[in-house]
Amino acid sequence: MDLEKLFNPVAEYFDFLVDFVKLDGISRFSRLGSVSPKLVSFVILGMIFGIVIKKAKTIPSFSQDVKLSNFMKPTEIGQQQPSQSVDMPKLWDNPDLFILLLLQINGALSFHLSLVIISIFRPFEFGNFKDSLNATLAVSAIQYPLTAVLHRLLTFTVKIQNYDKKTRIIAVFIYIFYFAMSIIPAYYFYKVMQIIHQIPPGYLLAPSLLSVAIILIIFLIAYYFIRVWQKMHPLNS
Repeated sequence: MDLEKLFNPVAEYFDFLVDFVKLDGISRFSRLGSVSPKLVSFVILGMIFGIVIKKAKTIPSFSQDVKLSNFMKPTEIGQQQPSQSVDMPKLWDNPDLFILLLLQINGALSFHLSLVIISIFRPFEFGNFKDSLNATLAVSAIQYPLTAVLHRLLTFTVKIQNYDKKTRIIAVFIYIFYFAMSIIPAYYFYKVMQIIHQIPPGYLLAPSLLSVAIILIIFLIAYYFIRVWQKMHPLNS
């Protein structure tokens, strides 16, 4: 088995990660007119890394064989159970990734619809919907592992935030970092949309604002029907 060929896709994925952060190399996917197989492979690798990060055993482990005096109250240390190994059949049982995928597809649909609407009043070229999908795939390849890392970071913060004053201060900074890193992908999403669709900077603001409005409307409609469903089918019935 040629290990170099086996790990080439992984190496290409990490190259893409570095280039993506710098918004470099994205232009090779501009106006392709078809869904990029390379981006699809990056998304699959991103999902795999995201699942591994989210499900893998924490290092250091919060178990009985590790000192917890720096993070937990002494009365809580003895209550901790040994870490359990990952249950492989449940490894792929991860609804968060599916929900994230739905949100990103919704973002692609909303943004492309916004481009169509704005182009009616201010004509400009922007490619087709497959280009919007490519932009979504590019962001998804980064967002899956990023979301997993933030999830683990949040879990760690919940463990330490109530120990003492110092850990509470640390927790506040982690929460600020968590909030910032949750917003940054939205910036990259619109920048990647601009690069892949080759939209002039002056034409980006209106579709961006309109797509946000469309997403909010979809969210409110979905929330309304969820509330109606809950009233018609109460849990206690």
